[in-house]
Amino acid sequence: MHILERLIDCFKRKPTVFGERSLTADGGYALDLSVEFDVPDLERWWKELPHIKHYLDQISTLNLDRTTFSETSSGLLNDFPHLRQLSARSCGLTRLPETIGKMHHLQTLRLMNNDITLTPSAVEQLRNLTRLETLRLDDNRQLGRLPDVGRMPKLRILSLSNTGATTWPDGLFGPLNKRRPRGFFLDLQENPISVIPTVVPGSEDAFLVARTRLYEKQLSDKNLVIFKAYRRSVGIAP
Repeated sequence: MHILERLIDCFKRKPTVFGERSLTADGGYALDLSVEFDVPDLERWWKELPHIKHYLDQISTLNLDRTTFSETSSGLLNDFPHLRQLSARSCGLTRLPETIGKMHHLQTLRLMNNDITLTPSAVEQLRNLTRLETLRLDDNRQLGRLPDVGRMPKLRILSLSNTGATTWPDGLFGPLNKRRPRGFFLDLQENPISVIPTVVPGSEDAFLVARTRLYEKQLSDKNLVIFKAYRRSVGIAP
């Protein structure tokens, strides 16, 4: 990988990241450091770059898919204080990178297919990302704790498939829920769901439960009856 070439492409607005290319100054710049095959150690390459940090605060989208980078606060992520979109899929991460908790402008965070386990501190860091619209943690099989989304009123996509989840995440229901987009998407497939939340049938909370993507065959008979009852209560075919 030639990082300098990727940086030049970035400031020429060439990369297409997250399915689109940033063409205006208001949209910031998109830097694509992802790879398809070899997994480079980005930290080693990053330290050899000339001093360019004063340009990096203009980058709003960063793709690190299939690379290796530091999870500590002194790693390369610390050089990108104004990210709105971050993707780090298949990077071998075992914990939430410390710097992510300081990225208060983040709207999209994709950390799928890693080995992340969320600590109480990591849950709190995610909770403070109040501008998130998309949060994807799929295929972190030992995630343990689930994110608390109680302070994310703009959240549209929450994907937690194959994370070991046994119930719905904290902060999903209640007063804030009334301001969630009607098309809110929650994926809990491939999980050993054992607890269906208790909500008022026909309510907005029931609508959220009813539209959750599940593997119904993995539910117990009792939970399947409850889940289908919630679906009927909001006019969705069981």
